[in-house]
Amino acid sequence: MLYGATGYTGRLVIRAALARGHRPVLAGRNADKLAALARAHDLDFVAVGLDETTALREAVGRVEAVFHCAGPYIETGAPMRAACLAASTSYLDLTGELPCLQDAFEDDKAARAAGIAIVPAVGFDVVPTDCLLRHVSDAVGGATRLDVAIAANARPSAGTAKSALGVLAEGAAIRRDGRIVRVPLASEVRKVRFPSGTRTVVLAPIGDVCTAYVSTGATEIRAWMAQSPATARLMKSMAPLLATALKQPRLRRAAMRWIERRVEGPDDAFAARAGVEIWARAERRGQVRQAWLRTPEAYRLTADVSVRVLERVLAERPVGALAPSQVLPLSALLELDGVELLDALP
Repeated sequence: MLYGATGYTGRLVIRAALARGHRPVLAGRNADKLAALARAHDLDFVAVGLDETTALREAVGRVEAVFHCAGPYIETGAPMRAACLAASTSYLDLTGELPCLQDAFEDDKAARAAGIAIVPAVGFDVVPTDCLLRHVSDAVGGATRLDVAIAANARPSAGTAKSALGVLAEGAAIRRDGRIVRVPLASEVRKVRFPSGTRTVVLAPIGDVCTAYVSTGATEIRAWMAQSPATARLMKSMAPLLATALKQPRLRRAAMRWIERRVEGPDDAFAARAGVEIWARAERRGQVRQAWLRTPEAYRLTADVSVRVLERVLAERPVGALAPSQVLPLSALLELDGVELLDALP
């Protein structure tokens, strides 16, 4: 079942799933939109709200796995996971929100008892970064410190932009001594060498602070996002004001409405020319290993890679709350068009 099928990312996932020979049941709240989309692809659909507890449980109980594409996950994740646990149906989503990731991993025992997999963040957040971090961690025999940085030419969808409001309101985060610690957005700034050149990066609220702990056991983790030097300075100076403003309900609601009207996500032309570069660094007892990934545009990669993760869940039946690289290894990620691993730069 693909819940949130009528959204921007949901439609991309439908296209990727059909190309791989799958026929997902489309799901969401809006029956009219679902019916039109289902007719266009000759697929079945079910209209059910996340607040319809009994109907939702019955719907997810008729499938082997739910791919939950409807954010913001801080509001939508818990009710869908609860339905999946009750119905013994595996659960996957696209969240990158730290509280949602923490909640998902806290369901590990419940998932094992139900005999299902809970695999959050199976899109661009965080499959490529998690796979790369595990690669460099393994290279040093199990990292104690990990850093990851992303340089992306990005254009968000409405769902991503809405989720970002909540993320930015909480600032950035690091993992220190095994615990997640909140810090101001862009409170640290550094330079990182990417394949295309050296960039300024800032501390950012990226999900790897949570997922890489699960996949590698590293107790010190920092995640960074590339920005122009001027933007980095502005973010560092304005972060406290931004966090305070986004915690105001009235302002948040206004921002949500603006996003719904104005934000559509990248079109095919933008996606074709956009790309992402990722850097990862692992450290253990003086040993250091770096590596880089090049990937296609984030949403196109999300659609392709998430379907591959889903296929692994259906075929291999893993159990428990798992980080993406515990289901899909780097070798499988590298089979996707446009994904390239670099263990050194010239």
